[in-house]
Amino acid sequence: MREKTYVVNMVKDVGKKTAMEAQLASHPELDWQFWIAVEGRKLTPEQQSEMILPAFKERYGRLATLPAAGCSLSHISIYRDMVANDISHALILEDDARLQSDLHLDEIKTLLETDRPVAVLLTPDFWYTTTPISKIDNKHSIFPVYDGYMTSGYMINKAAARLLIEHIYPVQYTADAWDIFISFGLHLFGVVPHMISYPEGLGEIGLSQKNNDEPIILKIRHFCGRQKAKLYSSILYLRGYRHSARMW
Repeated sequence: MREKTYVVNMVKDVGKKTAMEAQLASHPELDWQFWIAVEGRKLTPEQQSEMILPAFKERYGRLATLPAAGCSLSHISIYRDMVANDISHALILEDDARLQSDLHLDEIKTLLETDRPVAVLLTPDFWYTTTPISKIDNKHSIFPVYDGYMTSGYMINKAAARLLIEHIYPVQYTADAWDIFISFGLHLFGVVPHMISYPEGLGEIGLSQKNNDEPIILKIRHFCGRQKAKLYSSILYLRGYRHSARMW
């Protein structure tokens, strides 16, 4: 049975859509559709007030941009579609995803065939325990995830979609606030090494969060934040967790 697949794409990003169509042509196992993304910059003040909580800005500061909120809204709309149409589980891709030739979805989706809320990250950049719960093949294994980032490619079941709808709308978290979603009861896993990658460099969200003209006090604060993140990574490593890094 072909796997239900949503591909998040803004109407204006025609080039990304074309490139993704070329990739998907090599994956007949995917029953894919392009999902029109919310373009955060086009939200009216009234829509922003309705769809985005003040807590979003309070939590993320300069990172709480309209494109970041639009990304969250796009994924929330997919979760709603899954619940409304009784879709048991699905693969969610963003239009900059890079897929390897074999995604091994049959092996992965067995984790999703449960009433528990479950998601599986197929991209890198997450912290995981060193003991796998299962092996996919001689190269890939699935591990429990402690904390992670990115939403370029992941699988999620209906129970998880329902759970997230209840907790993350109106928007107060980024789409990849996986550690917070875990605290809500999400069971999160990740594939190592990753099966889906993404381009280097900043995308639209990253560019929207970059501000070279910010006051010196904010630059100092953000520098301190980066040092804190490095310390956090060191602590996790010493506690026995390992990091899934981007390899291709």
